[in-house]
Amino acid sequence: MEHASSGAPGTGPRTLPRRRSGRADEMRRTHDDVDRERVWAQLCRAIEAAVRRDSRLAVAVLDLDRLKEVNTVYGYRAGDQLLAALASRLDEHLGGSDGFRMSGDRFVVWLPLGEQDVLPSVTRVIRRFTRPVPYADLRLIPQVSVGIAVHPEDGRDAENLLRRAELALDLAKRQGGGRIVRFEAAMETTLAHRKWLESELERAIRHEEFELHFQPQFGLADGRVVGVEALLRWPRRPGGPLSPAVLVPIAESSGLIRAIGAWIVRRAARTARLWLDHGCPTPVSINVSVAQLRQQDVARLVARELERFALPAELLEVEVTESLFVDPAQSAIAGNIERLARLGVRLAIDDFGTGYSSLAYLKRLPAQRIKVDRTFIDGVAHDATDEALMGTIVGLGRMFGKRVLAEGVETEEQHRVLLREGCHEAQGYLLARPMPEAECTVFLRSRGGERSPAAVDPGSLPDRSAVLA
Repeated sequence: MEHASSGAPGTGPRTLPRRRSGRADEMRRTHDDVDRERVWAQLCRAIEAAVRRDSRLAVAVLDLDRLKEVNTVYGYRAGDQLLAALASRLDEHLGGSDGFRMSGDRFVVWLPLGEQDVLPSVTRVIRRFTRPVPYADLRLIPQVSVGIAVHPEDGRDAENLLRRAELALDLAKRQGGGRIVRFEAAMETTLAHRKWLESELERAIRHEEFELHFQPQFGLADGRVVGVEALLRWPRRPGGPLSPAVLVPIAESSGLIRAIGAWIVRRAARTARLWLDHGCPTPVSINVSVAQLRQQDVARLVARELERFALPAELLEVEVTESLFVDPAQSAIAGNIERLARLGVRLAIDDFGTGYSSLAYLKRLPAQRIKVDRTFIDGVAHDATDEALMGTIVGLGRMFGKRVLAEGVETEEQHRVLLREGCHEAQGYLLARPMPEAECTVFLRSRGGERSPAAVDPGSLPDRSAVLA
């Protein structure tokens, strides 16, 4: 939702959040039920008319994005007036359409199509529907997400058309909002699979089916172990391993990321304490998603686990990705990062270079390390541009006082180029693979101060460490 104002920001009327009474909630639910019955009856008649005319009918379900922001900034009265204005526009028969407010901030619109394309026709209606709404000295500019299903291709009855339009709407919301998405048959299969995975994830949490594997990280100049990264594994999952690229978004959208994240912090802290007791203190890095950093209690959770295991804070490192630089909840995330830094926990920027690299954020973020994504490392041995980029990143790291770690090092030549460019640290299968806790414990205890097998004598290579210093 964008807000246009003729005066200074925040000068519009403010109201305190109103507590809605039980009676008001009951009346609202009754009103919503009546609206749903009305929607159903009218849509059924529209479908019957389309059948008689042998024509197509587009059914669009609209959801108002970021209404909570309006309520928070300008008060519930502004949000209610915005919803009322949008609902009244449905009576204008925008572009020959009919529509109703289904409930809350959700609306449904349908319009006859004939032979014209679906998206242009719906888009014209949406543009009229989302005209700015005056409120005091403001103009509230609505933004909506839209899901579309078309009769008869996507369904021949009201139930299936509404359900499939809402499936498309769900995808539009998950893609960031402000989008129009038409239903596709694969969406039903995808949704069913997501729901099955959510159920499996919930069961795995209850039965503690997850494990952490640990991949050592090495100093490039001397080959000594400088830390390990904790990687989530689900070894007993029915159907085989599940990529983190699939697992994490599902955990976030279902809310299960909170429980999984808490388990990872506890297990990583316990393992770091174990290694400390065995005389091989080794920092453990854990990945924390942006969704977790939006939660107000993430720093408190880390503090609790540090206290539980009497673990020095510097033996735990939290990795965050560049996507937090453009997250709408940036203030909450910044607060959590500051609290983690005050605890003494180490911070690292993960997957550097793949998202929204910003020198301003790089300067302000209290991170000790930059982790360069493996997509840059893959080409350093045979691509002059990738090698030059790596040298530039190392120079930036030095400029801002941060160590640079290369991920995904798999060949001797990559190792030599990284060392030549002055990269500080590396991890990858060339140096050590991820391993279960017990195996990693033996590895760390047996190595002591030994160098990694791939370590190269720095004196045997030309000194390039002054690049961009």
